[in-house]
Amino acid sequence: MYSTIQAWNADESLMILYDQSNGVHQLLNGMDYAFVRNLDDLLPDDVEQIFWDFNDPDVFFYVDRITADLIKYSVGNKTKDILANLKELTDWGETLAQETMCK
Repeated sequence: MYSTIQAWNADESLMILYDQSNGVHQLLNGMDYAFVRNLDDLLPDDVEQIFWDFNDPDVFFYVDRITADLIKYSVGNKTKDILANLKELTDWGETLAQETMCK
């Protein structure tokens, strides 16, 4: 089995791997695979749902597991920009509540 998500960033200078034994994503140097840091400030909805930007090697995107915010994450300065809240853009909460009541 292999991941269907691209591990390397746009210029292949960085890569993200998931450390199963510690339950954390790790940022590695994309050339020599040296450990850079743990990405323990992330809580993606799924371990494979981190998506590098196609052009900007400093940016990746993910959906936060708790808030359902679509996050633009800057690796260099460790900042998060909320692009949208997926719960607010959909009727997901209402649909789930209706399905629960109908059972």
